Amino acid sequence: MKSQHFSEQLPLKNLQVKPLLNALLTVAKYLQSEKTLSLAEVILFEEYLSRFNLNEDKKITLEQGWLQPTEPQFYRFELSTQSRVMLEAFSCFCIRSCVERFDWITLLYAPVLQSTMQSFLTDRIENTFGDQKKSYAPATADNLLRMLRGVAQHAWLAELISVETLERIKAIKLPRGSRQSSGRYLSYQELDHISALNLEQKNKAKALRDNAIFWLMYEAGLRREQVVSLNIYDIDMDRCQLRVVGKGNKERYVPFSINSDLYSAMQQWLVVRQQNSQMDKPALFCTINRYQALTHQRLTTQTLNDLCKELNKKGFNRVVSPHDFRHSVATNLLRSGFDLLLVSKFMGHSSITTTQRYDRRTDDDLKGVIPAR
Repeated sequence: MKSQHFSEQLPLKNLQVKPLLNALLTVAKYLQSEKTLSLAEVILFEEYLSRFNLNEDKKITLEQGWLQPTEPQFYRFELSTQSRVMLEAFSCFCIRSCVERFDWITLLYAPVLQSTMQSFLTDRIENTFGDQKKSYAPATADNLLRMLRGVAQHAWLAELISVETLERIKAIKLPRGSRQSSGRYLSYQELDHISALNLEQKNKAKALRDNAIFWLMYEAGLRREQVVSLNIYDIDMDRCQLRVVGKGNKERYVPFSINSDLYSAMQQWLVVRQQNSQMDKPALFCTINRYQALTHQRLTTQTLNDLCKELNKKGFNRVVSPHDFRHSVATNLLRSGFDLLLVSKFMGHSSITTTQRYDRRTDDDLKGVIPAR
């Protein structure tokens, strides 16, 4: 992982080393209690983890397929959500060669594939941390089938299956369905509360930075990675617009008003940011130390997640995520009477179907929606 992904200038998205190390140690101690590992082995493993450093020059590259398949064993132990996610990601990295060892040809017959997909999506995998079963969302099911179609395409290019079999696989259709988007709506009153909580911080430079970030996400509707990748030359305060590079490397310009909270918050932050114009890094948002001095390090998407989590500790009575701000701006624009196509363009969506999923208007908004003669 170190040799392939890590860079101090460009950290792996959402790579959290500490939760992963904690998860591995939890697993090791559990295996020791099950007498699968000896106490001496666990102590040695803990010593290795304590010395682990991503910045070390010494790197060992493992050969492809180093982790051979064994008889599956199942364990139950408590992990934090973050540790569980990182452990799962690390496990997938370790066993990626299993994808190549799988007997795809046996599966890649349209009737078999369709039957297998239906069973998988109906039954789902049991949650190992409880007895509850949940069905996959339609979008998730569609992504799974799309990935399998990709495998079939490669198998056809390698002349392992016929074009007839490939076309039958492409013709497979799963039952359609829909789900409400998971995004939560935030009102302007709630953003005023969030803004006030942030500005109460003792570290005034960080307070102004965080306030600018929250108003930027709320009024410009930017994704996390777009916020942290912004450079100081991407914002034009005279023209009141932001240059944003979105998914698929698509460039667009997002306007904002001179009378908006975003303009006011950004203006205050830029005064602090431009006092450090000698910095050789162009990042609009950077880390700030406890002495209120700006550093050369660009913020990460995980920083935005942490800022949202800290709101609860500061007194905000709801759990929010960075994407809730993006959902909210789409809803605000639709409530203001802008048509769906215009809102879709503002949000940087390639399809208005995506924009519709961002709409968090309630049944109360339907009152008064009566066809006129």
